Amino acid sequence: MVPDYRSDSIAKRRIRQARVLLRGLYFLCSSMTLTSCIIALVIYCQNANKFPEPLEIWPTIMVLIVASISFALCLSVILSYFCTRGGVKTANVIDRYRFFFHWSTILGFIIVWAVTTSVFHVKSGRPNDLWAATCTAAKNDLIEGNDIWTICTASIWISGCGFTNVGLHVFELVVSLSILPLQALRMKLKRDIDQAERTPMASSYMNEATPFEPKSLDESWHRVDYHDRYRKVDNHSFDSIKLQVV
Repeated sequence: MVPDYRSDSIAKRRIRQARVLLRGLYFLCSSMTLTSCIIALVIYCQNANKFPEPLEIWPTIMVLIVASISFALCLSVILSYFCTRGGVKTANVIDRYRFFFHWSTILGFIIVWAVTTSVFHVKSGRPNDLWAATCTAAKNDLIEGNDIWTICTASIWISGCGFTNVGLHVFELVVSLSILPLQALRMKLKRDIDQAERTPMASSYMNEATPFEPKSLDESWHRVDYHDRYRKVDNHSFDSIKLQVV
């Protein structure tokens, strides 16, 4: 069966578009999560004395660490599009390492983001958590100033971006599984081409010419140079024979 190269090209283009979209969304979500965590922690440290007791900030720090790793990987992929000669090729190479890290830990990343965001979300239901305490204080006017509202808003963005990251990694997993048949076909075609290149051209033409009858003594094979093919002709007088165009 001859492969449909047109549909294969369309599929490749859509896969590239999906990858570019995913890389952009990864970078956007990671940067927003990282920025929100930094803003929330910095403002809290500046206003910690306004709270009656210290708040639990380890869920926010946990999200900050995960977002920092994801941001560093996504930033290296985005910069490779513009800062290297290879452009897309270099981005694919760097993304291969990022994807190897994600693929080897992609389920782990989904679990990490899900657990991290869930813990952050669940812990926010307690009064001593950074999110719950700041939002409660802001809504009830327990603490004056816009800084408390900023921490509350940043915490909401942290939770939203965290669950978005979970959805993006699940989507990447689905895309990766969907292109496995295409990659298998590509590898099969490459093996067939390599095998065809290792097979002598002359013998293949001879076998295709007369697969049902052996070469007799009064027949010979003549090569047509400009076609690089072989043709069987009568050879009663070899010196007087003329090359026949196939």
